[in-house]
Amino acid sequence: DELMQLLVSKGAVAPLRTSSSMAAAGVVSKMTSSSSASHLTADVGHLWKVRAKRRGKGLLEVWRAAAKRALRGRAIDPWAGFHLERLPSEICIRHDFDARTGEWHTSETICKMEATAFAEGAMRECFRMKKLSQSMQSHFVRLDWLHCPNYVAKRYKEPQDREVYFHDVQMQQEAKRLGEEYSATHPPKPVDFIQAFLVELPNRPGSPIFACERAITGDYIKYNSNSGYVEDELHRSTPQAFSHFTYEHSKGDLMVVDIQGVGDLYTDPQILSKSGEGFGEGNLGAAGMALFFATHACDEVCQAAGLKPFSLAPVERKASLKRASTIAAGTTRKHLLRAKAARVKKEAVAEEAGNPLAQVASLFGGLLGGAASIIATATATSGDSAASAPPLRELQPIAIATLPAWVRIEGADAVDSALLGGAVHLAYAKKCFSGDLPTLSDGEVDVESAVFHLCEAARSGHAGALKAVRNLLRGVPQDVLPGLKLDQEDSSASDLLLPALADAGDLEALVEVADAEKKVGNLADAAARLEQTLDAFRALPSEDERADSGLTETGILERLATAVRGDNPSKAGDLLQEASDLAMAAGKGKLAMKLSMAAEEAWGEAEE
Repeated sequence: DELMQLLVSKGAVAPLRTSSSMAAAGVVSKMTSSSSASHLTADVGHLWKVRAKRRGKGLLEVWRAAAKRALRGRAIDPWAGFHLERLPSEICIRHDFDARTGEWHTSETICKMEATAFAEGAMRECFRMKKLSQSMQSHFVRLDWLHCPNYVAKRYKEPQDREVYFHDVQMQQEAKRLGEEYSATHPPKPVDFIQAFLVELPNRPGSPIFACERAITGDYIKYNSNSGYVEDELHRSTPQAFSHFTYEHSKGDLMVVDIQGVGDLYTDPQILSKSGEGFGEGNLGAAGMALFFATHACDEVCQAAGLKPFSLAPVERKASLKRASTIAAGTTRKHLLRAKAARVKKEAVAEEAGNPLAQVASLFGGLLGGAASIIATATATSGDSAASAPPLRELQPIAIATLPAWVRIEGADAVDSALLGGAVHLAYAKKCFSGDLPTLSDGEVDVESAVFHLCEAARSGHAGALKAVRNLLRGVPQDVLPGLKLDQEDSSASDLLLPALADAGDLEALVEVADAEKKVGNLADAAARLEQTLDAFRALPSEDERADSGLTETGILERLATAVRGDNPSKAGDLLQEASDLAMAAGKGKLAMKLSMAAEEAWGEAEE
């Protein structure tokens, strides 16, 4: 009886009709009891039977759906005491990003938002908000603010370009898409991200914009970060496996980190890109990916998802197994009780009492308190840039046997550009060499692992790594691991790597291979390599990089003309004239005249 009365009060079922109205509707009660509750049960039950029959649903399923809708209204609103329903209503423009199509969609609705922030961090402040549901028409018909969901609206404290807000939401929605794709593989536990969107208030001065998401409650936990932190007190495998999945699923281009939230409902992620471009200040690029793999140990969840363990040096594999066994041994009742006592219980919804920042900073993760440290870390660990190169130090030469066997035996035949992780291994090598890995003690460096990861980067076809390894073998200084030398040179092993370095687009190697082919009479192969050299030179983004290469476009054209002149003197003449025009534009008149005369001679040969 109580359930029936509740169903009626919540509008989930039709109310008790009068006898006349029921007779007019053709509804006859099957029960004769004078009890109103009995009449209610009979009449409403009959109506639901009719409705269920029309919809083709079972009666039990219909009752369950009705009860669920009714009981939903009895949930306690943690923000009820703030009476957001009394605030003035505002027209708002909602912007949603569809990560699958890459398109933005705009709609209008009504919201109520507090004028004063209830929490703030280093960069943002947060406001409580309710918004009428655009999927539930009853909210608009009844203006049912009491039962509208709670949202948190976040705004930068300092003025920012509107694009910054759009990029923030786009990143979370991209992470949500990857979460859905991970869950589609049927892992032991699926994951998801809270829907994020933008709200613009056009009737306020300046039409301010806010990043919004549903407020969540529960124990908030940060599982990993963008700089190698891994929460290992509770030994959760799913968050780490998801980060690993995003790396392999994107073929090494992206990785979602800063996994944090309630259970496996996450929020405020950070996306790392291999290039280090896009996705805000917290994108540490390949260096951030290297930091993740430094502390990540694959387990049965990664194995179930078909993920390949990241290659580690022998000494690192031993340390990783030791860490994994330590964590596994610690997952006893005593350990879990200690972890629970040590963990700060953070509620996603702030209360009036206590420090509001301490209560809600966990909900917004890096968007609040950690933003400043993220920016500082990004400055200090920016991928392959010169600023991140390890410092030059005095080192004793290392044994050439430290290099993996494939370097000296197989050379270019072992290089596979389809392998993932060239840039990540290179960044990993630099951090081993500089002692910047979270697994190393202060002041500790790991030269052996640095050499291993440098060679792994070379094995995946990374041009910078191949050049560094080849220079080590030749006894030539290299800038990836400054100051590192081998105890002996091996020119034959160096020559084995030359074709792979040329295939990777290294200009010096391309010219060297072309000269070698020309020397043995393979002019066609020499011309092909010089064509590659010309394309790679023209693709350099700046004049400074062209100058640093030690080559000129005029010189490459002249070399190419020499290689093709025997088979195609007409093409050679065209190339020489193009080189002459470039020399004249550069103010080198004598060289331009010389090249022009050579072009005339080549054209003459073509006529003969």
